[in-house]
Amino acid sequence: MPNLFNPTKFSMFTFFNEVREKNAEFKKYNSQIKVSSDSSLFCTDLDEDVIFLKIATSNNTNEIWGTMKLSYLLISNHSYYVVEKIATAEKYRKQGIAKILYSFAVELELNIMSDSTQTSFGSKEIWSKFSIYFPNKNVYIINTKTLSKRKFITQPEQNIWGKQSDEDFDLLENDDKLYLIHEMFLSNAITKAQELFFMNNLKVLSDKHHIRLTLE
Repeated sequence: MPNLFNPTKFSMFTFFNEVREKNAEFKKYNSQIKVSSDSSLFCTDLDEDVIFLKIATSNNTNEIWGTMKLSYLLISNHSYYVVEKIATAEKYRKQGIAKILYSFAVELELNIMSDSTQTSFGSKEIWSKFSIYFPNKNVYIINTKTLSKRKFITQPEQNIWGKQSDEDFDLLENDDKLYLIHEMFLSNAITKAQELFFMNNLKVLSDKHHIRLTLE
């Protein structure tokens, strides 16, 4: 799917401000999903092409625990909502907030699609667990160039995730690529998970921006 990128390059501050500016558009949703007693789930108008979901403190909806932005996309007469952004406030990390937000999207009966990039550790790992989290749903891989569609569980990870195309990098010998990848990790340009993935799949590493995952 997606090419892997470093989550530190994502501005959560900017994203949360974008969501707070839309606070008046959110409505509390009577969800069946179990959440903390002092929090609630909210969504914007589901008839819009761009939808925001969030989990926030019930009596202070500007205190966001986690939030997701989705955009409508039609491919081969199938409707999807692309997960453009998803983030959890630092205070509420490691509490399953991302899983709750994806579960909320499923409860709203939205067919969701990954965008062209994913973080690792992060969204790569949670999408890999969707067949466990949502056993009544199917996870597919869609090639947006050819529109071919395959089941996720039948594909090795190097066919799904990749690295953004870089001509200077692609022309290097393998030993030089390994050295550069490690230097990128040491300089915090990539995460340890990215470093391991890139090194383990070096010979088949390619741009996967046209590969998307769907949950439907």
